[in-house]
Amino acid sequence: MEKDNPGKKLAIIFIILVLLIGLFTGKIKISDKEIDIKSLLNINGSSQELIDSMSVEKNSINTINLLTFSTDLEIKESEENIKIEYYSNSKNNPKIIKEENSIRLDESNYDNTCFGICNINRTLVLYIPSNYDGKLNITTTSGDVKATTNINIKDEVDIVTASGDVSLLDVNSVYVKTTSGDIIMEKGNDTLANTTSGDVRINKVNNRVAIKTVSGNVLVKELNIKENSSLTTTSGDIKINNNVSNCYVNESTISGDVRIKKNNRKSNIELKIKTTSGDITVN
Repeated sequence: MEKDNPGKKLAIIFIILVLLIGLFTGKIKISDKEIDIKSLLNINGSSQELIDSMSVEKNSINTINLLTFSTDLEIKESEENIKIEYYSNSKNNPKIIKEENSIRLDESNYDNTCFGICNINRTLVLYIPSNYDGKLNITTTSGDVKATTNINIKDEVDIVTASGDVSLLDVNSVYVKTTSGDIIMEKGNDTLANTTSGDVRINKVNNRVAIKTVSGNVLVKELNIKENSSLTTTSGDIKINNNVSNCYVNESTISGDVRIKKNNRKSNIELKIKTTSGDITVN
C-alpha cells in the first residue's frame, strides 16, 4: 500500500490556492511571468458595449474621480475637451456624473461581487488634454491603469490599486500605491510610489522620487534629482543604472551587497537608499 506523502499533499494544496487566487484576481504571477487566467478560461469573453459617455470643456471642472472594481482604465490624449467613455457587458452599471466642478464614476455598488469566476467585463477610457489643470484621482481593486499619453497636469495624479498594474508615460507629479501590481513609468518629475510585492521600474526621474516597497524590486534607469529623495525596500533589490545627480547617496543595508560608483558626500541633496536583505547598486 502506498504511504501518504505530506509533501505531495502540501504541493497540491498550494497549487489549488494559487489557482483560486488567479480566478479571483484574473491573473497568476509565476517568477517574472504573468498568466492571464481570464483569457485562458475565456472568462469575460462577452463583448462590451458603450454604456455611457460624457464630454466637458477642460476649464469647466477641476477634479476627475474614478472609483472602479476590476475595470481596466485607459488614459488617452485629447486635444481640447475631457471625454470619458464607459464600456461594459453587464446590464447593471453606474453612470458618469457631472457635478459642479468635477466628474465622477463610482462602481462600488454595481455587480462587483465575484465568487471565483466573473463574467463582468468593463473598460473605462479617459481622454484628457495634456494641459488639463485639475486633479485626477483613480482608485481600483484589480483593474489595470494604462496611459498612452503624457499627463503633465500641475496637480498630483493619485492612483491606488490592489492587484492591478500601472503603466504611465511622462507624468509631472504622481502618487501610485499598489499591493501586488507592478508600476512602470517612462518619466516623472515628482514621483511617489508605494507597493507591497509589486516591482517599480522607471526610465527617468527628473526632480524628486520617494519609493517604498516590501518585497518588490526597484529599478531607475536614469536619476537626476534636485531635491532630497528616498528609495526603500525590505527584501527587494534597488538599482540605479545611471545616476547623473550631484547628490549624496546615503545607503543602508543589513545583508545585501552595496555598489556605489558616484557619491558626493558634500552635496546638499541627499538620496537615502535603505534595504534589509536586498542589494543596492548605483552606477
